[in-house]
Amino acid sequence: MRILGGQAARAAGAGAAPVILHSGGVVTNVVSAIALLFSAYSLWETALKQADLSVYVTDAATYTRDPNNDDAAFQAGGYEVLAVPVTIANDGARDAAVLSLQLDVKNPETGESARFGAAYTVGGEYFAPNRGESSSGRPRTPFAALVVAGRSAWSGTILFYSEGYWKRELIKPKGKVEATLSLLTPAPSGWLERTLGGHPAPVKLVMNVPDTDRLGTTLTRLRSANAGS
Repeated sequence: MRILGGQAARAAGAGAAPVILHSGGVVTNVVSAIALLFSAYSLWETALKQADLSVYVTDAATYTRDPNNDDAAFQAGGYEVLAVPVTIANDGARDAAVLSLQLDVKNPETGESARFGAAYTVGGEYFAPNRGESSSGRPRTPFAALVVAGRSAWSGTILFYSEGYWKRELIKPKGKVEATLSLLTPAPSGWLERTLGGHPAPVKLVMNVPDTDRLGTTLTRLRSANAGS
């Protein structure tokens, strides 16, 4: 009986070994699959993910008018100008190009509307006191297409000019301004961009115009209607 018992134990042990080896192979395969998934995710996040732009603006903009050194524009009062601080963030891995920006502005009281295009970028010196000189003499740089690198952001202040000049003011004292900020980006260049790429959502702004005698070539600060909420 001892001999038979020993043989049975050895037989049972011999039969169990392949089961243990098989379980170890399953665990190895699962670990390898998880590692592969993490590698693929890392590759997507660091190199393949399409550009993903988001736009942010502060709760204040600045209004002015620019005669633009043109007699007709000067007589009409100049182009209406809105200086808007903008931040464009790219959450994707690939670089993104921004060809231009535009503001669609509406006066909700009169129903009049106009489109303002990105014309210049300015720095802090643009807003420094300059002894009452016209804003058209302040330092500024012509707007150029932007490239926002992957996982980075661009911040700056953009001067948006009305597409035409007129004697009447679209933006009037002691009123409100409704504006929609949109980014113009290149058309998708391939199936991957068409499938996975997205267009940044427009940003809607509502700003209060202060109660002042008149709006002109001096700088007038507009505040967001939601700033106090």
